[in-house]
Amino acid sequence: MNEKSLMSHDGIELRYAVSDIKEGKPWIALIFPFGLKIELARNFFEFFNPHYNIVVWETRSILEGTNRSVQENEFAIENHLFDMHSVLSTCPSKKFIVVGYCSGAGLALAAANRYPNIIELLVLVHG
Repeated sequence: MNEKSLMSHDGIELRYAVSDIKEGKPWIALIFPFGLKIELARNFFEFFNPHYNIVVWETRSILEGTNRSVQENEFAIENHLFDMHSVLSTCPSKKFIVVGYCSGAGLALAAANRYPNIIELLVLVHG
């Protein structure tokens, strides 16, 4: 699990993790519930890593401890979708199995509507 970060379109640091890339293997994009840290995806990575490439990111969250002032509409679904697209764009794949877990399931549904061409399969867990 290789941890990385990038800046969102509106200047928020997005933390994400990617498995070691295995050519020819399908990609799973795990959308975590709001507020969970990527470290909690370690077991997911270990279980699926032999057969898949995996990417997960920390969604921007109202639970985030930050000293910066929150901007109007910062947590709008569009910003979460832009974040997802930014993270997935760092991967060498054009198609993903998208797993939306809990509040991530809502984001996964919105992503299926906004970016249907990148979603190969949609899995909603406890959504």
